[in-house]
Amino acid sequence: MSKYLQKYSVVVDGQGTPTGRPEDHERDIEATLATLAATATGRAVFRKIVAHGVVRIRPYLAGSVAKWGACNALAFSERHKEKVSSGISRTAVDVQYSLSTWSATSGCASGPGSLTQLPQLST
Repeated sequence: MSKYLQKYSVVVDGQGTPTGRPEDHERDIEATLATLAATATGRAVFRKIVAHGVVRIRPYLAGSVAKWGACNALAFSERHKEKVSSGISRTAVDVQYSLSTWSATSGCASGPGSLTQLPQLST
């Protein structure tokens, strides 16, 4: 069963997790979101998500996305409607991410937002 976290405008869905129980995945994601929300950047990101729709976070399943398997976290641009409460649906996108499989040193660790893309500061 999925869980809608209204303050983040995120639906956490642990169904299909290859490791542990769905409840464990949902708890891990909620804790990660709380950590992000404790930063100014995280709060800014959540304000934009709230203003524009919903993000559904599902477990990362490498086998279902073999083309990008080394990345270990994915976002999909296809939008859909997500029911967030009785009679209320919002535009949503899906993200596949699992705390248990994510690694900052994955094969995709050189793209936007990675350490290799940060500007070098002169001293």
